[in-house]
Amino acid sequence: MASYIKPVVFSLNGHLFGVDISLILSIEKQVKAVRIPNESPCVEGIINLRGDIIPLYDLKKKFTFAGDSANPADKSIIVIRTKDTKLAITVDSVLHIGDVESANISEMPELAKKPGEEVFDRVANINGKLVVLLNVDAILSKEELSDIEKVKEAANKEVENEQD
Repeated sequence: MASYIKPVVFSLNGHLFGVDISLILSIEKQVKAVRIPNESPCVEGIINLRGDIIPLYDLKKKFTFAGDSANPADKSIIVIRTKDTKLAITVDSVLHIGDVESANISEMPELAKKPGEEVFDRVANINGKLVVLLNVDAILSKEELSDIEKVKEAANKEVENEQD
């Protein structure tokens, strides 16, 4: 498992999550997404970030959080690098970027893990608040990864055709 020394902490529906800063390519505001018909329910669309076509993924749907209580002005997109692809995730707000002592990081309790799903990696105690640290390589299922690669290929072909 990854060592989480410096996580970027963000909120989703009032819950705190973190991703190791070494896996983050950028944090963006106000990025326009293009919706893709018949796409996986968790994929909001694709974004063009400095010429790179990146899928936009909805963690709220993945984690089955209902509703959207976030202020639209606070929303951000965090672009992460998984072992297989780049992925943009929408978050309600980015709250904290900082060091966490390894003594304040624990394995996720088995009771909190869903069988066959390793996305909830560890938990950190940051200033008295529990932050669930994500294993970014486990966010996408094999089917979602395959679908995303097909969408990226189609989008890249369309961009190439426009340039001709």
